[in-house]
Amino acid sequence: MPFELIQVISMIALYAAAIAMASLCSSLLKAEDIPEERNKTLDGLRALAAVGVAASHINQHVCAYSGATGVPHIGNHVEIVGVQMFFALTAYLFTDRALRGRIQPLQFLSGRIRRIIPLYTFAVAAAIGIATLYTLNLQTSLAQSVKEIFKVYTYGFWVHHAISFKGFNMLRLLCVAWTLSYEWAFYLLLIPASMIWSRYRVAMFAIIAVAVGLVINQYSYKSEQVIWPFFFPGVIAAFLNYYLPKPPAAVRQIASVASIAFFVLMITTPGYWTAMKLGYAVCLFLSVYYGQAPLLNWKPLQSLATVSFSVYLLQYLLLGPAALYINHNPEIFSNQAIKVASVFSVMIALIPVSFLTYLFIEKPFMTRGASGSERKRPACGSELKVTDAVEERSLVSIGR
Repeated sequence: MPFELIQVISMIALYAAAIAMASLCSSLLKAEDIPEERNKTLDGLRALAAVGVAASHINQHVCAYSGATGVPHIGNHVEIVGVQMFFALTAYLFTDRALRGRIQPLQFLSGRIRRIIPLYTFAVAAAIGIATLYTLNLQTSLAQSVKEIFKVYTYGFWVHHAISFKGFNMLRLLCVAWTLSYEWAFYLLLIPASMIWSRYRVAMFAIIAVAVGLVINQYSYKSEQVIWPFFFPGVIAAFLNYYLPKPPAAVRQIASVASIAFFVLMITTPGYWTAMKLGYAVCLFLSVYYGQAPLLNWKPLQSLATVSFSVYLLQYLLLGPAALYINHNPEIFSNQAIKVASVFSVMIALIPVSFLTYLFIEKPFMTRGASGSERKRPACGSELKVTDAVEERSLVSIGR
């Protein structure tokens, strides 16, 4: 079977498994977990992005265990597109709030902390627990252990090239958390930008011009790994929505079809974080946003969107140990079919685990903060399409 076909079948099967498990687990959610006021198009995109990242990582092992040789470029490109769409979603949702004067610095940062830190702390604690099981016979000083734990925990705020605990490579369990550092940087830049926008709009446009100049300068020296500009698709969409909230009907009709074309271009064009991919990312995000494809409103995708942060952040806590167990027990996993089925089951397990961590770790902290916001909201805010409290529940990090 051609390698490309193996990847396509694997990715489709993994998506199907995630959607099937979400359909089974969706009864765990209440109506308040999927408010009608949410932008279902963006939620559907968020679900596809989160599952795509997890599926691509599992697909790497599926391809290896099936005996295929080569780099699974199709799956890897789906992963990168998923991360890029997460960045765009983050940028759009919060830039839109900033443009409408709805960013209060302390409240905003408090909301982001409540949204990200509880699950991230759980993920780090679980990763350290798993690493401890693998290193029970190794002895290190308390000071060294504390130092390593601190470095592991700060990985989600400041990317380190290597993190370990008692010699165990923690990137096997937490590597996807690298995106969080970019998110925090975006949030910290958004606060002063929103203040400038509210007072000096000409100055804000000057700042945007400088940022565009920096992007051009960066790409003139490097063709790859220029990551931060991929927040721009969301920023551009927010400005377009601010100045042109109702585009012509013809735009919406063309956009849905165009989104498929741009997605195909993104997964077939060589390179990951290139200037060309940035252009495609802008077009893909805008076409999805304006296309409003009915498929994205599908209930299983809406349920997956609700738990997408857990799907994204926890994937390697299951995939890492599973792959290690398969690799170190050849007498049990003696043929390709058993290996493939075993690693494929990671997706089947990841979805219910994500629903549980959402309900018992993520949701309690979001609900606690949201209820306080609702009590303080004056009546004059009723004309807003979405209350800040509902928005806060619906804005899901990637953990990037």
